[in-house]
Amino acid sequence: MEASDGIALYARADSPIAQVSGANPDYPELLGDADTVRGASFILDIGTIKHLNELKYLEALGLDDTAVSTINMDTSQGYQAFLAGEGDIVGLMPPFSFMAVDNGWVNVGGLKQLGIPVVDMMIANAASLADEETSALIVKFLDAVYEANEALNNDPEMTKALLAQYYTENASEVDEENIAQDVGRVHFLTKDDMRQRQNGEFLKVMADFMHGTGKVEDSKLPLFETNITDQYLAQVLEP
Repeated sequence: MEASDGIALYARADSPIAQVSGANPDYPELLGDADTVRGASFILDIGTIKHLNELKYLEALGLDDTAVSTINMDTSQGYQAFLAGEGDIVGLMPPFSFMAVDNGWVNVGGLKQLGIPVVDMMIANAASLADEETSALIVKFLDAVYEANEALNNDPEMTKALLAQYYTENASEVDEENIAQDVGRVHFLTKDDMRQRQNGEFLKVMADFMHGTGKVEDSKLPLFETNITDQYLAQVLEP
């Protein structure tokens, strides 16, 4: 699955940050500039995809994280704190980003606006890969996943019903409007999609980010090259 819309930074509509556009022509949809963002307080959980969003947003405006302050809160706490008047910018993801729009908050720069798609990944352990019988099952599993993805893309109503069922089974509130928004922002990757992209590209982006925050050691970086394989995917994508 690939998605980026919905993971974003939000400011209040009357914020000076929300009044400025065009600071970086490479990212025309970003709001804010170096002058309005410098000194701002961001509310988000450090070390997550929203933290990556913050750093890439600042980079696009010619700033780094020393120019702002970051208050470390998870998404739910951050949403409530921003709602109570704390902070200048809050990092959110669905369903809170949908609620942000309902509140009139303004998306000043999300992953979509920064050209960074978020891709879910499938990971197998070394023992499974080393087993011939399990390896064959992995190929069949991948084939089934891409077949299912095609069906989910082609039938949004079925997809919404399955998501509602998932929420219900996991004791989450079901909001039909939010479910429709959530389904509308994602694309389930198909075999045709995978034939046109580099496998593991987003993982490398995340590895560089985690390395920059000190969560991945120098010695571990090469693993993000050697531990990405097309061996099984190639078999699934054969004509």
